[in-house]
Amino acid sequence: MEHVEMIVEYLTDGSDFQYYDNHGTVIRCKNCKHWMPYDWMFSEVWKSNNIEDYPEEEIGCTYCDMNMSANDFCSRGEKK
Repeated sequence: MEHVEMIVEYLTDGSDFQYYDNHGTVIRCKNCKHWMPYDWMFSEVWKSNNIEDYPEEEIGCTYCDMNMSANDFCSRGEKK
């Protein structure tokens, strides 16, 4: 069984919630095609071909050019 995080909206009158819309699934940075080691982004010489060999602080987002942790997410996430 797979765990899927959904992006949903609810309407509320202050006391109760009514389902409004499903906007897709949350893509965590660790599962996004934009999340990769800085060595891969800015160098022609890679230290390793395995992302697991890099500490999390050496991995960033090619979309926004910042360090992101594995469980972060954004609206630009795209599944690997």
